[in-house]
Amino acid sequence: MSRAGRRLILLAALLASACNVGPSRQAAGNGSQDGGAKGILNTVAAPEPTTSGNAAAPAQAPAAAPAQSGVSATGQPVPGSAQRAAIMDALRPAIERKLAGPVEFVIQRIAVRDGWALVIADPQRPGGGKINPRRHFPNEVVGFMDGLTVNGILRFSGGGWTLVDHAIGPTDVWYCGVEGPPSSLTGC
Repeated sequence: MSRAGRRLILLAALLASACNVGPSRQAAGNGSQDGGAKGILNTVAAPEPTTSGNAAAPAQAPAAAPAQSGVSATGQPVPGSAQRAAIMDALRPAIERKLAGPVEFVIQRIAVRDGWALVIADPQRPGGGKINPRRHFPNEVVGFMDGLTVNGILRFSGGGWTLVDHAIGPTDVWYCGVEGPPSSLTGC
């Protein structure tokens, strides 16, 4: 095998391990159609507890999540609304863990349909500070990512939003393989 061939195999192995692409994601049908790198994917095995507005507070799962005023399975997440804040607060802890610090988002798209939400946003440090992806991901992976763009699929249950799955830097529409969200939300 040529040296270039060995490098390609090594790069593929690095991408697979760094992207956390494991049997659970592949079994769910979330593999890339073209074999391309999807970015950093993270399946959330159980709904993550959320904190209300304080990203620095430790996440604790309430016994029964009370419904927040203005937060529902169908309300539109308009800027400044409780619905939008609740959705982004449910996504934020997973992204802050991976990017090792507080983040705010520049939202490209946020939509709600039938108890599901789709978010496409760019994370930044509070106040607009840029995040260097090379501090959080191997150099070999960064070149295959679509920046730090975040995609998230969330589900409304128990009176609040919980993160179902997310990806950082995906280069395809991996969420088309997630079971549950309506096609009117994902466009799949």
